[in-house]
Amino acid sequence: MSVEMEFGLNVVEKMLSKAFEDLKCDRIDCMAYNVNLDYVLRSFKKYRALSKVNIYSNSERVTVSEEKKERVLQMEKSGKIKFFHISENENIVHAKVYRFWKDGAAVFGAVGSPNFSDHSNQNFESLIYVFDSDVIDSIWSKFEETCRKHSCKTKTSIPDSIFPLEKERKKIDDSYLAGLWEHQKEILKWSTSRWNVIINIPPGTGKTKITLTRVKHIFDTKKNTTALILVPTTPLIEQWGERLENFGIRWFEWRNIDESIEPYFANPAQNAIITLYSPRFFEQYKDYFQYIKIRKPNVIVISDECQYWYQHLEIFEEFNRLLSQMGSEVFNIGLSATLESFMKNQMERYIELMGGEQNKYEITLQAFYSRWNDCNPHPVLKPIKYFPIVYVLTHQEMSEYKKWSQRVGIESRRTTLGDEEICDAAIRRAQWVRGLEGGKEKLKEFLASHMEKFNGSNSIIFVQTNAIAEEIRKFITKHPSWDNESSAYVYDSERAPAYKRYAMEQFKRNRGFCLVSERVLKAGFDLPKISKVVLHGSHTSPRDWLQKIGRAIRYDPGKPESVAEVFDVVFYDPNKEVPLQMEIERYETLQAVSI
Repeated sequence: MSVEMEFGLNVVEKMLSKAFEDLKCDRIDCMAYNVNLDYVLRSFKKYRALSKVNIYSNSERVTVSEEKKERVLQMEKSGKIKFFHISENENIVHAKVYRFWKDGAAVFGAVGSPNFSDHSNQNFESLIYVFDSDVIDSIWSKFEETCRKHSCKTKTSIPDSIFPLEKERKKIDDSYLAGLWEHQKEILKWSTSRWNVIINIPPGTGKTKITLTRVKHIFDTKKNTTALILVPTTPLIEQWGERLENFGIRWFEWRNIDESIEPYFANPAQNAIITLYSPRFFEQYKDYFQYIKIRKPNVIVISDECQYWYQHLEIFEEFNRLLSQMGSEVFNIGLSATLESFMKNQMERYIELMGGEQNKYEITLQAFYSRWNDCNPHPVLKPIKYFPIVYVLTHQEMSEYKKWSQRVGIESRRTTLGDEEICDAAIRRAQWVRGLEGGKEKLKEFLASHMEKFNGSNSIIFVQTNAIAEEIRKFITKHPSWDNESSAYVYDSERAPAYKRYAMEQFKRNRGFCLVSERVLKAGFDLPKISKVVLHGSHTSPRDWLQKIGRAIRYDPGKPESVAEVFDVVFYDPNKEVPLQMEIERYETLQAVSI
């Protein structure tokens, strides 16, 4: 492989000179943390052979002077400048990689320290030049592969930081921002100019407070407004009710359209009503509309865990249409920590119905830790210590896994099947992997060798079925190192209420384990703060592990030095000695944020 080294001042200009004067290139792919568009425009003027610049960067790090914005807009419309950008809230692109093309082939590449800006020319920077086209393409493909692996979707529009979508962004009085974390302030200010918003941020980072502050702001500015809050579980009704009361908002629980909620419909303005998605709202939304249209209030629809809409998008569309026909202003606020779903078509359709990606504010876990967590007097989330528990599939198991992956690949290319069928193979593959005996045995081995570590602290083990939970519980309590003064319960939605109350009392008061099945995660039980989480995988969503670690990562003012420990059963490919493809995002994300 032919390589050269460049070091010193004016390195970016020397690179461009080599590409467009010596090698007669005609196009550049530029990946850099900072990209200055004034410098890009000067490069077009200086190097006449340059016909196109593709820019891969963070949305917030693409800059241009005010007087050059119109020129950039013209160049973008003509196709000479094309953007592929990712918000820093999703992932931070800190690489500096350049690829130069000539007559449709990559002939020259450079990797090093400088950004694509004149400022970098003024610093001591370094670049490695690569002249092997296969190596250049291989380097670049790593970026594309990583984006796919972490579900990063690059935006091709001009970054909002240059040309905001709203010319006149509505302001919110600073009084509403008092007491909020910095990321909450930013999201709240962003939301005020939008009718529909999706807030997709990690658990424990205050989605509810952002939402209720926004509700309070709308109530104060539009007096004839009501709020409809949809939640997936009964315990969340009480949780939302408590928060509404703290904000001074009167609320009602909607079970059936009957006399118990007549006071709400008599005067819904400045009040809120809370109900379950299923079966209540999905079966009675037309009844709600018939009653609400008497007063014709504006309606704020708050969808907690908004992924519950994915299989009922026809109701979402119709309900919003009915409200609009009534003449009301309709605000939709979708909340989630795990927007990603195996039902990708439905997820993308929901985002589209909410106005598209520009109405989604997303902060990934790794971006939160790197950008937002320490912007306040104390952290929002605790530090994480990550401990992968590796189970390597046998070659026979790997062969079966590949068969499942082929089915997943086939189904992912279908667009005409029903909702459940489209994601059926992905779910069943995950169920099959999580149910492997080798994985359960590896978990047992780990617990046996670390029993003393767990005896003295509250921990939750997440497994996918009640049967596995009971199997692990028996293993723990029969182990010689188990502390008999500790407690171990299988806490799931099918247990008797008295059992669950007692188990929760013990868990909050005592030491030891609480074993949780997949159904409990959906059920939304108000589990206490914990110090340790054990993940035995999931099959409900590619990212529901975020919900599972949520209780452990919340900052505890009473224990400011505490750390969240995450123990994760990771399934490995025996041929490559790396995690299976379906495991990589979780594994790499938790590795990245781990201390």
